[in-house]
Amino acid sequence: MNNRLFALLISILLVSFSKIHAQDQNTESTEFWLTYLENLDLLFNGDPQFSLYIDAETSGELLVEFPATGLSYEYEYDAGIITEVVLPAGLYYSESSEIATNKGLRITTTTPVELTAFHYRIYFTEATKVLPIESLGSEYYVISFLDFDQNVDSPSSFVVLATEDNTEVEITPTANTTEFRPKDVPFIINLSAGQTFEVQSQGELTGSRIMALNGEKIAVFNGALKGNVACGPADSHMYDQQLPIELHGNEYAAIPFGNQSKGYFRILSLEDNNQISISGNDIETLEKGEYVDVEVAEPSIISSSEDCSVAQFSYSFECSNPKNGDPNMLQLYPLGFSNKRSRSFNSVGFGGNSAGFTSRYITLIADGASESSVEVDQLPVEWNSINSTDYKYSIIEAQEESSSITAPLGVQAYAYGFGEYDAYTYGLGYDRNITSETSELLDQSFELFPNPSTNYVRLNSESSIVKVSIYNQIGQELDCISDLPSKSLKIDLSQFPSGMLYFQIQTKNGITRKSVHKI
Repeated sequence: MNNRLFALLISILLVSFSKIHAQDQNTESTEFWLTYLENLDLLFNGDPQFSLYIDAETSGELLVEFPATGLSYEYEYDAGIITEVVLPAGLYYSESSEIATNKGLRITTTTPVELTAFHYRIYFTEATKVLPIESLGSEYYVISFLDFDQNVDSPSSFVVLATEDNTEVEITPTANTTEFRPKDVPFIINLSAGQTFEVQSQGELTGSRIMALNGEKIAVFNGALKGNVACGPADSHMYDQQLPIELHGNEYAAIPFGNQSKGYFRILSLEDNNQISISGNDIETLEKGEYVDVEVAEPSIISSSEDCSVAQFSYSFECSNPKNGDPNMLQLYPLGFSNKRSRSFNSVGFGGNSAGFTSRYITLIADGASESSVEVDQLPVEWNSINSTDYKYSIIEAQEESSSITAPLGVQAYAYGFGEYDAYTYGLGYDRNITSETSELLDQSFELFPNPSTNYVRLNSESSIVKVSIYNQIGQELDCISDLPSKSLKIDLSQFPSGMLYFQIQTKNGITRKSVHKI
């Protein structure tokens, strides 16, 4: 796919007034950097298992390296299915706070892939989507989680991974660390490529700032060694990769997990004087680095006047309703971060350790213009409205071992599973191409008829039409009509195959999307 087509396809994912910065990125790549957080004491619950899930459209080979030591492993993966790579037995995280270790992995592939990392442990499982090298940044604000009971053996945590030698990292913790570094006082560490530095605290580390002083790309993973959410005594491991500051936004969908009666969300402000609202109701004004926890009973939209970061947490077993799952952390993508490529996900796995996950789900989020394009296992999706907004959501219980999502106009998706005292959660990635200016998807007055249609459609607009791009169900551009300009246009459909056609219509005032069923 050429760069021009890619940019055009991704541009249809813009949503109304979403304040995010300029970049052209997605979670598919050939290079990733990964590490894990410390989990439960190794004296309990058996040995941990670390796995990589590879989703690729083209078969290829994968290389897993420890850059700090030179050790490497090679694997193969297949196209069109999820390939699970179970890493050799070992401990892929540091058991000490504030000591540089060689636990970082560099993962490279011969073809573009999506990568998800899993940490299986009986009753303490977790997972995360892994960001590619292109999406890493040099500045982060942490979302961690302090145990509800504040047990001394349940510290909040984060870990920093360097991708280059001689990376100077400044860390400003929001709580005194377990190695007695004072809160709110910056300290500097120096890391080589592949080295990691874990920080733990008996206090809350949410809001801690991490910055590579010379602009090198670093990866940050955060959460908690273990902790309980909203009640005790059941606790579990919490772990997810943090987005860098430039990948955050000011609008998020807050959808309670499937089979849970409400949702628990942490909202972290990345700017001062940040007004936080839920479904239009103001709840709090935050300064940079401050956060607020909210429980949401109905699917809602979290919005903020400035950029923020949002994570969702599943409840401890005893206070989930119905009793299902255990604490887990899921970093949410801003609305406008959608995946338009055909993607697969495994609803079970962990090297066959799936019996404990008795219910498995995906949550889908789309806007009104893209919802009709989404299919799961080649079946249309039934949507529900999010308040009175244009956004829709769907929660689907996964029945098969592996499922596929097709969304040529984009969908935001998360996969997760629950069992007795255990859970896993992870995002299914995104595509992103946003201009540096605030973009607006216009609700203009258009007529596009007849619909359905056999041979042609007529497009009438209140504003002069500048360009019309037409796509099929898998995102291929079929035609591009430009240099018009006109307020009325007859478009020949006879050369196109039957099925849904998707129109991106650009006028002098902005962009609108429409769909037509070609019969």
